[in-house]
Amino acid sequence: MSSGEPVSPSRPRTRMSADDRRAMVVAAAVSEFAEHGFEGTATESIAARAGVSQPYLFQLFGSKRELFIATVREAFARTWRTFEAAGDAAKKVDPSPEAVLHAMGDAYCDLLRDRELLRCQLHAYSACADDEIRAAVRAEFSALYGRVAALSGAPAEVLDFWFAQGMLMNTIAAIAPDLTEDGENLSLAQLTPVEGPRPRAAIARDKAHAIAEAAARAADKSRALGRRPAVRKAAAPPRTPKH
Repeated sequence: MSSGEPVSPSRPRTRMSADDRRAMVVAAAVSEFAEHGFEGTATESIAARAGVSQPYLFQLFGSKRELFIATVREAFARTWRTFEAAGDAAKKVDPSPEAVLHAMGDAYCDLLRDRELLRCQLHAYSACADDEIRAAVRAEFSALYGRVAALSGAPAEVLDFWFAQGMLMNTIAAIAPDLTEDGENLSLAQLTPVEGPRPRAAIARDKAHAIAEAAARAADKSRALGRRPAVRKAAAPPRTPKH
């Protein structure tokens, strides 16, 4: 410098890695897609929320579809992390499939308080008219099913019922978000009480009993089908010769 004064060393700037920026954009995309869906979301809005330029967004993700699929994978990954933590903790106390699935179900009730995550999941299903999105959603759902099966050790008929209950919980949480606030298990009885309002603890207890009974019936039916003897077709009576 012409003044001859020493130059003060500037403070080093912290640069974000590409992975950090991708995660930041995905987080912004989850919020935007949850609000507007795949078709209704503009990439300009995602870029603005993430604090990056739109051209840079497309350097990280080649298309809006690719970014949407990234949000789908993040939603399923977060769901699995929740299941895994709850399931691992439950197995230290009671390793039975029923106890593990119950713990994961309780954790999912808490996760449903995140409205953005819930709506992003629902938008993922509604966007399955797109072949690439449908393939991604199917792959993620299949992987989640396999991981839950491996962690819990539950048979297929019990897992089918458990996942069906989870999809029902998604619906209830979407149309009645107030029911997720206290962390109780969600039940249709909370939407349509027949004999007047009931305590939530009683509803949750009845639901747990119903799930256990249905799972037991499904297991009994599966075992019965496995050992059912083959039914032989009755032989036709001999024909009377005509005279």
